[in-house]
Amino acid sequence: METQNLNRFQDALKILDDVSNTFILDVWIPSKQTILKFKEIDAKQQKEILRSSMKSSVYNTEFIKTFYRILHDNLLNKEDENVLNELSIFDKNFIIIALKSKISKDLELVFDEKENIKKKINLENICKSFNTYTHPDNCIVVLKQNETEINVTVGLPTIETEFQYEIEVHKKEKSIDDVKNTEDIQNIVTDAFIGETSKYIKNVKINDIDINYESFSFLQKIKIVEKLPSGLIQMVLENVSEFKKSIDEFLTMVVEENGKTYKKVISADNLMFLS
Repeated sequence: METQNLNRFQDALKILDDVSNTFILDVWIPSKQTILKFKEIDAKQQKEILRSSMKSSVYNTEFIKTFYRILHDNLLNKEDENVLNELSIFDKNFIIIALKSKISKDLELVFDEKENIKKKINLENICKSFNTYTHPDNCIVVLKQNETEINVTVGLPTIETEFQYEIEVHKKEKSIDDVKNTEDIQNIVTDAFIGETSKYIKNVKINDIDINYESFSFLQKIKIVEKLPSGLIQMVLENVSEFKKSIDEFLTMVVEENGKTYKKVISADNLMFLS
């Protein structure tokens, strides 16, 4: 009897595995100008996302690691694995929105909490407009001083870069309960400032010497960034700001209510799966 039950259980799981391969969505990938196919998120994966979202972490480490695994598990064509690792964090935003749209096509946005302005946004319509977004290209910032010239290539981190950063830098996850005083807050902010900057730097060249930045670990990269002139870092951050501005403008929703215009940027992150 128990053997019969186990066989039926395994058969049921096999049927459900086969069925999951029929629930497929096409996602436009701006950086690659192509479509990748993903299986929709199942109930277990949604539970994992919700669990990671509920963690009171200073950083978003648990969600980043969880969603990274889901992306690899749900990619339909495994020959696209290398392409997946090259996708940018902005590409990931589009994948998050697309996967969420299959859980619920509407997303409620709070445009003004004080005035209680809430509207439901149709995510499927946003997905249809993905191919109109222009993905930012890498750029080079240059600082010259006397006989020295430093060239820094700046670009969006890949999802692989983002994942490796969390693995290396945030090995021990810091919870909100670990933040006890002002000094703790200051350390978090300053460490994040350098750490986040290190993710957006693709390469550093000093005169004719290419230091092969990508070959180093993130802890080494952070040490390199700390040695760069502050004026150069400012130029890097200005370009990063422009990158973020482009995605924020694309994901900005606008509503009219009581003669007023309200704007809200869709946050493609873990909180999206809580609504």
